[in-house]
Amino acid sequence: DLVKAGYAGTEQKVPFFVRLNRYRDKDSFPLEWLQGEWAARYPDLPSLTELLAEGRLVLLCDGLNEIPHVSQTEYRQLIGRWSDFLDVHLSAGNRALFTCRSLDYSATFSERCQLQVEQVQVEPLSHEKILAFLAAYRSEALASYVWAQIGQDEKQLAIYATPFFLKLLIDQLDEAGTVPEGRAELMTAFLRQTLYRELVKRENRFLEASGVLDDDDIEQIERRSWGRSVYTLPENGPLIPVLVSLAYQMQAGVDGEASWISLPKSQARQALPAELARDRLRVANQLNILTEEEGQTGVDVRFAHQLFQEYFAARQLAQQPEPDRVQVNHLATKVATAVQLSYLEEIAKLASGQPVPALATTGWEETTLLAVEMTQEPEAYVRALLKANLPLASRSFQAVSAGSRNESLLAELQSALADRLGDEAFDVRARIAAGLALGELGDPRFAQFEGPRGGYLLPKRFVPFAAGSYLIGDDNGQYADEKPAHQVEIKALEMAAYPVTNAEFRCFMVAGGYEDEQWWETEAALGWLRGETTSEGNRNRWRGNRERYQSYSEEQIRSWPYPKADIDSYIRIRNWSAEEFENWLESAFPVGVTYRHPAQWENSRFNVPNQPVVGICWHEARAYCAWLTAQTGQCYTLPTEAEWEAAARNQRPDAYLYGPEYLLAGGNSVESHLMRTTPVAVFPAGASPGGLYDLSGNVWEWTLSLWGEDINVPAYVYPYRPDDGREDIEAADKIRRVVRGGSWYADRDFARVAYRFSLLPN
Repeated sequence: DLVKAGYAGTEQKVPFFVRLNRYRDKDSFPLEWLQGEWAARYPDLPSLTELLAEGRLVLLCDGLNEIPHVSQTEYRQLIGRWSDFLDVHLSAGNRALFTCRSLDYSATFSERCQLQVEQVQVEPLSHEKILAFLAAYRSEALASYVWAQIGQDEKQLAIYATPFFLKLLIDQLDEAGTVPEGRAELMTAFLRQTLYRELVKRENRFLEASGVLDDDDIEQIERRSWGRSVYTLPENGPLIPVLVSLAYQMQAGVDGEASWISLPKSQARQALPAELARDRLRVANQLNILTEEEGQTGVDVRFAHQLFQEYFAARQLAQQPEPDRVQVNHLATKVATAVQLSYLEEIAKLASGQPVPALATTGWEETTLLAVEMTQEPEAYVRALLKANLPLASRSFQAVSAGSRNESLLAELQSALADRLGDEAFDVRARIAAGLALGELGDPRFAQFEGPRGGYLLPKRFVPFAAGSYLIGDDNGQYADEKPAHQVEIKALEMAAYPVTNAEFRCFMVAGGYEDEQWWETEAALGWLRGETTSEGNRNRWRGNRERYQSYSEEQIRSWPYPKADIDSYIRIRNWSAEEFENWLESAFPVGVTYRHPAQWENSRFNVPNQPVVGICWHEARAYCAWLTAQTGQCYTLPTEAEWEAAARNQRPDAYLYGPEYLLAGGNSVESHLMRTTPVAVFPAGASPGGLYDLSGNVWEWTLSLWGEDINVPAYVYPYRPDDGREDIEAADKIRRVVRGGSWYADRDFARVAYRFSLLPN
């Protein structure tokens, strides 16, 4: 209807939805394939070529990761064809949107496409949205019941953070009233329910008469006598074995070469024993496990969801593990192959603000995770994966039920991951993957303690600095406020080797840190906690940002190294009238809002346990320090900016804490094209002389020190004087505080050790 409506008028855009798993002819180029799809669906409408020439097409392409391919090399070639197509046809006013499972997004359009390709990540459902989903589909009572089961289980919450699995959970609760522990158990329960519904409730006689189930299978389904294993299905008859065989062959490649998400029906029958094919495919369609749809050359067969295919293929791997399916070699010298580019080659091709593509996957990762859940020897499987694919081995270990986990294997995985994240022989993306996996598994670089108010974490390594005279400032600095180089007296102190992580800050949250006013030691902090100043703090931050944008031309702003969507928003804010801007501030930051977790706490780019905590204001940082002091009986505090720079330099006069020249390997800045924070200490080359990590990029770090009210001109300059009022803890929130160290969203200039920046404390 929308297509026809588009053609009814001259101005409307015309949407065209296609599934990329149907793009099977490797000799066909995107335009001719799209023309064929269009002509098959809309034979009475003008041609797709005409629509493209008019610049009216909105192309909706689903499943970039599902394009059939023989190898990763061919996959990149096919992506290259689509890039060329976009370069030619999007410039005329046409638009295109592609979807891709994030795990599989390793080959991107950015390698060849001259256009700026924006990337949007669909976030997992937040805890609040999971509850709202359950309440909307059933009731508040059900939502409360489920939350009592899974609310404190991060593994379970991660599973049910997508609508697909939440809907399966609701169906399971309706039937059995229980919450499955893992994805494989959930999908097994779904299939049991489906078989019971068709055989018993709907009395599907074809299911009995077709011979796909034998008498024992039917009795098992009718009585729901599944035995002790939560993964048991009726496998005496051919139905389940046929689906397992078909899924495995589709994933491995029916011809032994290419993997497929969908197949022509005739080819699907050829993949099965002749005497089984027709009725078994028909039954699977009735059960909504397989679906059929018209293709260009006939009927195509596919599993109703890619996870169904992976689940059934995993049932075979659970019986016959194949760890070599996920074998990877991510040494920096081995990554650059025909399959993918090295990290340095990748970022050299990227436009400003574009994230570097992930390392190529094998396509068997999700199937392997499901197989490990179902295998009878999970420890042996994980040990085999440890040698083949270390981050996947970690994820697999977590997928195993808690009662089957081996503590010595856990320690072995943690040690291997900790070694990998700091090993510069590996591609930086492999080190990051190891770090993220370690964060989810439990990072042994941090020790767990019990205090009077519950548990807390501390890094096992603190770097001591003796009392004495230390160098700060830089006579060769780029800005006047960095000069002169001079000596300051510092009291003895110890500094944590890493920035405070999400895991550490979570302890403060769990202990009720946001509910207990004793940690919020100033009137300004209490005002922020109660929501009295949160809106004004955010509004003033954006007023300062807008003032900065207006000091540059649009052309200058477009040269900044940030994503196009961000640049567009900066220019839009720059050009608003004062009234438009203030109206936006009122809408975006309403009065009286209170915060009970960091601003980016539910953003998956920033919330892995061993990433530095971000999205916290100065008052939150100080409240955490006050709480930690009470927990430990020792004094924990933010450093003054003099202490920060003295510790970072450790008497060295260089521009960067690791040397005189900028190193890409020295830290996570915008030049890294990572576009997110990284787990702590992933950049060992950027460690300070004393062994402090992430002081050059990754995250801005709060100091105690004041800057002044003017964002551009500091009221407190160098030489540093501790008695001139700059260390006033009680100063009003309108006075900015100094932050140091640069960040993932700042360029190399900000990562210099002398660079001074400021933010509002609220």
